[in-house]
Amino acid sequence: MISERTKASLQVAKRRGVKLGSSRPNHWVGKEQARREGGLKGSVMGSKVRQRKATEAYADLYAVLADYRKQGMTFQQIADRLNELGHTTRRGCPWNASQVLKVLRRVA
Repeated sequence: MISERTKASLQVAKRRGVKLGSSRPNHWVGKEQARREGGLKGSVMGSKVRQRKATEAYADLYAVLADYRKQGMTFQQIADRLNELGHTTRRGCPWNASQVLKVLRRVA
């Protein structure tokens, strides 16, 4: 019941034009540095998570890519081979030479 009353009163305040949360005037005054630090921390953590997921996504292909390189294939030839075999990048796109290079650098 408390939640329902709170939500209802916040909607009424919004309709009257009351600014809520960090959109209030002067909300960040004196807190600018903390806001910047929080944004930076979130950015760094997000980057680490994306890097970890990318490493995990290509862990099974790394041995294949490394073997193709040892055979003397160029990055483009490897990309073409992966596309022929039906492999896609983790975002579902076809492989290209720069993507192959990035994966080999990431895992190496």
